[in-house]
Amino acid sequence: MISDTIPKRDLANELLEIYKKGCDNLEDDREIEVEVKKWFKTHSESPSHIFKMILERSDDETDYKTLLAFMYCLGIGTEVDKFEMFRYYLMAAEQEDPVAANQTGWCFYDG
Repeated sequence: MISDTIPKRDLANELLEIYKKGCDNLEDDREIEVEVKKWFKTHSESPSHIFKMILERSDDETDYKTLLAFMYCLGIGTEVDKFEMFRYYLMAAEQEDPVAANQTGWCFYDG
């Protein structure tokens, strides 16, 4: 299995890069979701396991907060939770993450 040879932190970073690339290319959440699900299939990793790893790192790194918000939004590795989604986007936006600031704006717009 590929993921047995890659350190877990690198796996979380790989997933983060997929998310950031999708955001940079202005893809919508569903397109990014497809890429994230492909990533999980190729790495044979449990979404809930990776979610927990990212959650542990989110206190220290803003990018992980934004990724967590995305995962809460779509229920990847966790239940869909719009409150937690907003909370993590807002925390990251307050730390000047541009993607999170944009997503927080959409949250206010959509209600």
